[in-house]
Amino acid sequence: MSVLAGLISRSGVDVTPRLTEMLRVATRARSDSYGFASPDAVEHGVGAIGTPGFTSGVALGFRLLRAEPGDNPQPLRQGRQALAFDGRLWGTHSPDSIITSDLVRGDAEEGLRYLLTEQSGSWVASVAEEGRLLCCRDPIGVIPLYYGLGGDLLGVASNAKTLRAVGLTPKRVEPGHIMTLTRNGCSDEKVVALENPQQVALPIDEAVERLDALLTVAARRSCSGVDSPTLAFSGGIDSVLLAHYMGNVGAKPRLSCVGVEGSSDLEAAEVAAEALNMPVGITTYDEGDVEESLDAILLSVEEADPMKVGVAVPLHLVARGASGRRCRVMVSGDGSDELFGGYSKYVVEYQSRGDSVRETMFGDVFRSHGVNFERDWKICSDLDLELRLPFADPDLTTFALSLPLEYKLPKSGKEPRKMILRRLASKLGLPDGVANRPKKAAQYSSGAAKILERLAKRSGKTVEGYLSDRMRGIRREAEQD
Repeated sequence: MSVLAGLISRSGVDVTPRLTEMLRVATRARSDSYGFASPDAVEHGVGAIGTPGFTSGVALGFRLLRAEPGDNPQPLRQGRQALAFDGRLWGTHSPDSIITSDLVRGDAEEGLRYLLTEQSGSWVASVAEEGRLLCCRDPIGVIPLYYGLGGDLLGVASNAKTLRAVGLTPKRVEPGHIMTLTRNGCSDEKVVALENPQQVALPIDEAVERLDALLTVAARRSCSGVDSPTLAFSGGIDSVLLAHYMGNVGAKPRLSCVGVEGSSDLEAAEVAAEALNMPVGITTYDEGDVEESLDAILLSVEEADPMKVGVAVPLHLVARGASGRRCRVMVSGDGSDELFGGYSKYVVEYQSRGDSVRETMFGDVFRSHGVNFERDWKICSDLDLELRLPFADPDLTTFALSLPLEYKLPKSGKEPRKMILRRLASKLGLPDGVANRPKKAAQYSSGAAKILERLAKRSGKTVEGYLSDRMRGIRREAEQD
């Protein structure tokens, strides 16, 4: 939701004018405050972003959108260090940025390694010291982070367009890695990586009980510090379970569903909300709504990939509605399909090749940060929202990866996928029609994919060609500005 940026100059020239430019173009979202810091100075302000009153060859910038009352202006400075932190640490009571600043004091690498190996949460961080910038992100990688090199400058930022604005070529900071940028170049240290655990042998009823407990914890963590977060609600098993657990931990979620008139998500959402005894907000959209929103969606996604854009359309529309209600936190079921076998390709491989699908599923979980999480985070961030993903909780992730395949995927017949989630839903008392609703991808169940196809056809192009042309146009306009 907040945005961080950092620059270092190879020649030692002042980077603050370019850093100011980065913060100005970083996002369309408003800010509660902004700030700049170097190893020797720090300044904070509100309103229009101005150039800091100090000069430095290495500095950090930060735009804060406060999601929780304790979120404090950043960057922070202590000693000869500056720190910018975005995200959440689980089980802490002080502001997370202050905890992180204390950890990195004096030895930034050691402090960041401690965060990566000992502290659970969803976060990114960057430290500025004399002659270098360090940056890293948690091992799951829900929150995006990029670095870039170009000419005299090296930089780090929360999205790719912020780096492109100052002529840098963006590359992803991998989850669990520490990147160090110096005047001589950059180095990449892998500290910790998500691993595929050994499969556990436990009765299905015990597995359901443990899943119940872990989802309770994940919901509590994701809803900590906020009141009435918006839940992207399709009526599918993932969002239904999240609604139940968010309600159980007292979060009072606002269920929100979007789709074209007559799409399967709208009916399913109403049926599921009634079963949960919760109200649901239903919003329909049409071709004109998608065409009007498409440039904003492409700016957030930063790619013209048809699948990513198709999934982004309904999320953008839900997030836009939430932002209009002054909501600050969005919750989504993203990550469940990869963990629990939601895709039909898994069933095909399981039934034809057996246990090899376990590695396929783990690979998809391992790559989720680049395929799904970054897209969804940027969509929400550009609409004043912090995205929280209970299914990306590290403890839940490890447990789900360890489950036997037969608890997730059918070996034959037409049983629905994600079997253990459906068994849990039945245990919770949800009706069969809700617990066993078949899975359908969001871009299809909401109607977004067909609208993109019609828009492309009207232009005489493929969907990929149409989106690529729109993206090129957006970037040309940005360069002219």
